[in-house]
Amino acid sequence: MPYKIPFGDKIIECDTWEEAKRVILDQDTEEGEFLPADKMRQHGSWTDIRLDQFLHRLGPDQKKILGILVNQIRATAEDLRNAVAVDSNQALAGIMSGISKQAMAVGVGAREVFGIENRRRSGVLSKSFFVAPEFLAAAHAVRWPTPPK
Repeated sequence: MPYKIPFGDKIIECDTWEEAKRVILDQDTEEGEFLPADKMRQHGSWTDIRLDQFLHRLGPDQKKILGILVNQIRATAEDLRNAVAVDSNQALAGIMSGISKQAMAVGVGAREVFGIENRRRSGVLSKSFFVAPEFLAAAHAVRWPTPPK
């Protein structure tokens, strides 16, 4: 069974786990802002390399939203709209859609990043977003987002 390692927009295939490990450890990790140079961890579909690639593809508003979800686990649509200064759920949906598209670009499904919960109380619909457990574990493992200095 070949081991497949995502590398940029390519896939490196290795015949053995030892070969895959050697390829992973020999990669130049100095360029990765979020990638620790000493270990290769995996949380569901998330590896350190995949997380690094994903985070580098995101824009500032997308990173801000994911940072909030990682720190708080769950947030309302209103909280997220206020954080990125957008006026409507439609504008927020555009940002969330961008996150989903970037996840798919690195080979991960959108629900492996975040989930959406709709609730209706007294006829009023409210949306909240929550971070997927595997993404949360991967982000915590590399200490992302780093606390402000």
